[in-house]
Amino acid sequence: MNCDHNVERRVWRRLGRLEQGQSLSGWRGRNSSASGRAGRSQVWKSALRTSRITGYAHRLQGIALLDCLIYIVLLGLLLGISFSAFYETLRHSNELDRLSVTTVRALQAGEQWREDIRAAQGNPRLLEVDGRTELQLTTQTGEIAYAFREGSIVRRSGRGPEAPWLEVVDAIKVSRFSADPRQHVTAWRWEIELNRRREGQGVRRVLTFLAVPGLGAKR
Repeated sequence: MNCDHNVERRVWRRLGRLEQGQSLSGWRGRNSSASGRAGRSQVWKSALRTSRITGYAHRLQGIALLDCLIYIVLLGLLLGISFSAFYETLRHSNELDRLSVTTVRALQAGEQWREDIRAAQGNPRLLEVDGRTELQLTTQTGEIAYAFREGSIVRRSGRGPEAPWLEVVDAIKVSRFSADPRQHVTAWRWEIELNRRREGQGVRRVLTFLAVPGLGAKR
């Protein structure tokens, strides 16, 4: 009896351990299932947040690209206006430089002409030679002549008709020599009009020089 009772106790112990192990393994399975569901929920939430952030980032990139295009267009307009203004300023500067050069040369030629008139020993003579008007002067150094041809004023001095013509000023539109009688003397007038720098320019550049022949001239 004692042997059978001992065997029965051993069997019940094993059954208790088995049931305890089965309950423990069941609890672990339930726990792992719950943790798996929680992990999947966390992954889903993380993926949703990532998709929202990615979509927002794409929208930001689209807005930034549109801003860049607008800035590029505005920059192109500003550069175009700047280059146009720079070109116009450069063109007007070059035209003003040429205008000042021709004006200064015309003034120097006028002063030279006045000196020649004052040095004349006789009355100046207006002659038609080869279809152009020449103003001829007689001075102590020889014959001096002025003429207008092909838009330039030329001067000849020294050895008479054999002397070469030298250009004193160009860009001349009109040149006119004329006597200007006064009460006691006869002065001589030289009027020149310089070319306009461009068509449609309203200002005319007209210069007038006056001089009286020397003592040897008839007054």
